[in-house]
Amino acid sequence: MLRNPLQLRLEKCENWQHISFMAALVERMVPNYALFCAQTEFADPQAFRNILDAVWESQTVKTAKIDFERQLEKLEPLIPVADDDAIYLTYPAIDACIALSQLLHALLDRDEILPITLKVSQ
Repeated sequence: MLRNPLQLRLEKCENWQHISFMAALVERMVPNYALFCAQTEFADPQAFRNILDAVWESQTVKTAKIDFERQLEKLEPLIPVADDDAIYLTYPAIDACIALSQLLHALLDRDEILPITLKVSQ
């Protein structure tokens, strides 16, 4: 199987590095989600921000106890649905939600962290 340079580098990373990398990628998507929310009044973008902040807290505070299953439940109503009359901003917002969802799944199942990291990076 042919592997790209990013995959080769990620294979050498530790779990915390995978989580931090994915969190940084999601961080770059936050403005897309916030803009979608501002244009459509779909949801409060602060709720999305709070979930991502919980991920960062889990990485920086050793004593942090965060229920990532609960965070997934909080994320679910924040995911927009693309229908026939969806504006373009809907799709980057969905991408942001999917990436955050994948990140939360990686925190719950660290055995699958490399494939999840690759999905988020795409």
